[in-house]
Amino acid sequence: PILTPGPVSTRAAAKVSQLLCLLCSDSSVGEQLRPHLFGLLALSGASYPTSGVHIASAASDVIRAFSANCLSASLVWFLHDRKMIVHMTDDIKELCAMTAVAASASASNRCLYGPDAENAGLWVVALRTVVYLVANSCHFQCVELLKDYDSAGGYHVLAYAIANSSMKHVPKLLELVTVLVCCKIAASPSSNANAQSTGGDGYGEGDEDGRDMGANDAMPTDLAENKVAMNTNAFEIMDELMMRSITLLTAYKVKHGGTRPTFVNAVDLTGMTDFAVRYAWELQRKLQRQAANNVQNHTEAPPVDLTSELLVTTLQLYSDHAKNFDLIESEYHMLSHYILSFPTFSDVSVKVLTLKTLEYVCTGLAGANSVMPLRVVTEVFSSQCKFLLKVALASESKEKADGKYGDDAQMIASALELAVQDLEMLRDTLVKLLEFDDNVGHVMLDCGLLGSKIDDILDLIVTSTQGSDGGTVPKPFASTQMDTIYACFCRILKLVARQPGARAVVEEDGVSLSLGSAVARDSSLTSLLNMGIMYLGDSAAQASLDVYEAMMAKNHNEMLTDDMAFFLGLLY
Repeated sequence: PILTPGPVSTRAAAKVSQLLCLLCSDSSVGEQLRPHLFGLLALSGASYPTSGVHIASAASDVIRAFSANCLSASLVWFLHDRKMIVHMTDDIKELCAMTAVAASASASNRCLYGPDAENAGLWVVALRTVVYLVANSCHFQCVELLKDYDSAGGYHVLAYAIANSSMKHVPKLLELVTVLVCCKIAASPSSNANAQSTGGDGYGEGDEDGRDMGANDAMPTDLAENKVAMNTNAFEIMDELMMRSITLLTAYKVKHGGTRPTFVNAVDLTGMTDFAVRYAWELQRKLQRQAANNVQNHTEAPPVDLTSELLVTTLQLYSDHAKNFDLIESEYHMLSHYILSFPTFSDVSVKVLTLKTLEYVCTGLAGANSVMPLRVVTEVFSSQCKFLLKVALASESKEKADGKYGDDAQMIASALELAVQDLEMLRDTLVKLLEFDDNVGHVMLDCGLLGSKIDDILDLIVTSTQGSDGGTVPKPFASTQMDTIYACFCRILKLVARQPGARAVVEEDGVSLSLGSAVARDSSLTSLLNMGIMYLGDSAAQASLDVYEAMMAKNHNEMLTDDMAFFLGLLY
């Protein structure tokens, strides 16, 4: 039978815990507890039967009170010399059933290990205790306990626990990642660069003389600086979980020989976003076919979908301190990965949160370097437009050839409708950002929005207007399947092309340069607009006219004359 704690035991443990927490509010108690620390620290990570879980929680509260108020540099070095963090981490490994010993022990006694311990909350209690002890020790210009935790595999243990926990415990465990990321591995943010350059481990050097510091000699700091992401090594946990959780990133690695997406200045973003959009479409079509055939997906799913929780935790870090975005994103590109994966997310709330995070970074973090996320969202938008136009063109051509609208055509139309909704979400976000900051338009121009992107779209529309004999058949329609996609693209063109000098940006070998001569590129823009007016539906024609209106209202030079000539040519 499963034993539950009685009221007497629960009340007794609570009273003892409250008394010890009160005693630990006095910093002088720390040295008096020195002989008992080994036994005290062992209590939180030990395995208990169901009737003893409250003892672990009570011990954890005492240890956290001790680490918050009673630590000193000499006690930190004492814990390091006795390898107590290593022992605590090893105990947690057994508690999580990461070792063979734990698996055999769980079968021979009533103590909880593995999933049973997780369900009882023991994983959270044990990990929370050691993480806060390590984090508080860093306030004494000593990172030895943090190094001990890292060398003992603590980051791996926390990642394992998050990946295998139930949803009710995941937010609490992810909160511990933020605590580790904000550990003070340097005396101040200004010395962070020096700390990162001291060695390959990314930690600042501990102060050997700090063994003699008193309990009240913690480094002075304001509350805001405690939120700076100095220990970015700990964010490796988030990165590892992200790569496991997002299906696109896994598929990308499989397709590219184990190489993950990279976000450096010279990388081929278009190739990555084309892959993401194509993969999202194939995934949607696969789900449609499974639903049509009543095929159940028997693939073993991960215990918890961490996609949303990881992004929420990342957003919390970014909002805690203005410096955190640049410190983390420059190394891990978390937001860029999420934007790249945007078309593949099945949960609309994750898509919304991804775009809201981008909006927050671009509008709420002064001085944040958001160029790479903006480049990625521009490329995703362009790739989505290009791919969906191909799908719409192929669908219309097949429908005309078959002379009927079959079941497969209906599924394609349904998938296309869902994909267009994603495109409209991207469009709305880009519109907000373009109206907020003109620099967003400059980033989009650097991505070739008025150059190679227009050429790609124009080629597709020209193909759609060609008859079987290869000649162009000027036949306007009331509506086509391409209209909504084309209108989304034109909505962005309207905001970008009206910016001063935008149409004078040309590309050479994929690099955008403002050379003051844009004959070829500008002719592609007007050709695209004219094709939309003459050969697509009414909504597409109106979108083209809106772009013309915006450009002609802003341009008061020779381009205005050229635009008028092109525009009047449509009437003859």
